[in-house]
Amino acid sequence: MMYRSTPHTTTRVSPAELLYRRKYRTKHPQLGKSISESEVKDRDAESKEKGKIYADKKRNAVESNIQAGDKVLMKQDKKNKLSTFFNPEPFRVLQKNGNSVLVEADTGVQYKRNITHLKKLITPDAEENEVNTQESILQEFSISEPKRLNGRRLGEDEGGGVRQSRTKRLPDKLIDYVVDCR
Repeated sequence: MMYRSTPHTTTRVSPAELLYRRKYRTKHPQLGKSISESEVKDRDAESKEKGKIYADKKRNAVESNIQAGDKVLMKQDKKNKLSTFFNPEPFRVLQKNGNSVLVEADTGVQYKRNITHLKKLITPDAEENEVNTQESILQEFSISEPKRLNGRRLGEDEGGGVRQSRTKRLPDKLIDYVVDCR
């Protein structure tokens, strides 16, 4: 009873008022301001949009870049512990409609799957193009190569990879203290 008569934080109108489209008589006091249905729908949509943006940001959600004509791999059922997650046979995307994708195998069999069950197939040609685009971006923004010392980049280990380093500082709780190491 009290939930239905209490104004909701998003709509600022009680659920009973939205349901019955009239003021609901209760024992607790209320102000007599009426709100139109379009205002309630606008506030509700705005709140849902904020929630969607927050959830997408937390889940790192991105739009899929799979399009018609792409080669993709399709998820397969796990038969044993050695089976792969994706079928090694490539499929060709025939059409994409929202999250629904129609793919075709080389044998001519067509499957309709959700886009989450597909992974774009990266060919060696595509990797070369990706490297070229990265180089062009570096040149475009005039980002120079890291400094070299004895033929190796600074911070590079013997294996050829760049070692990560962090900034080292005193903990915040020791900022007020004088640390003297004598």
